Amino acid sequence: MVNAVRKIADLKRIAGHEAYSFALSVYKNYDAANQAGIPGAKESYERLSERFNGQGGRKPAEPLPQ
Repeated sequence: MVNAVRKIADLKRIAGHEAYSFALSVYKNYDAANQAGIPGAKESYERLSERFNGQGGRKPAEPLPQ
């Protein structure tokens, strides 16, 4: 039983990763289309940017106290 629960949890994690990766590639395509000036791309890019802004990247490291 524990093995089945672990496999289901793994599948959920993998499916989530796949969905996020696909959505991110769509977002990047709309970004490129927006920057290229393709009509209609700006609206879709702006809607998706609400989801992706603030994602990824690292915060700058805080300076060490001296």
